[in-house]
Amino acid sequence: MHYLMIFSPEQKSGRYKKTKLRLAERWKRKEIEATIQVNRQLVHEEKVKLDQLFEGPIRSNIDRLEARKIELLAQLEECNAELDIEHKKIADLPKSVEEQKAKLKNVVDLTKSLKVISGTDAQDAQAIEEVEQIRQRAISAIQQYLSW
Repeated sequence: MHYLMIFSPEQKSGRYKKTKLRLAERWKRKEIEATIQVNRQLVHEEKVKLDQLFEGPIRSNIDRLEARKIELLAQLEECNAELDIEHKKIADLPKSVEEQKAKLKNVVDLTKSLKVISGTDAQDAQAIEEVEQIRQRAISAIQQYLSW
């Protein structure tokens, strides 16, 4: 059997309002869900863009800084080697001074040991020339004597 439901006008009006309200809520829910879906997609797209923006430049910056670090470490090593050389020079300075003093003393001693030689090279050359002339005259005289 079918029951025939009879509604009063107030009940119909209340039911109508409730149905209309549910329908409006469903439409609103669909709009919100669509907005959420669009926003999710936008957030995802923005995240991908941000990841690309940040990771690329950051990665290249990291690579550039790593290369610079290697270069600076090499320069530091070179600088440390130069510093070691300069520190060794300072440490060896007293020894070097003593060596220079010894060389200087040797030069002074050699200078003192030099004998004074009188005259000049020109005077010695003239004396040798005079002796040579005497020798030549003596040879000529001997040859003349022998040929008589």
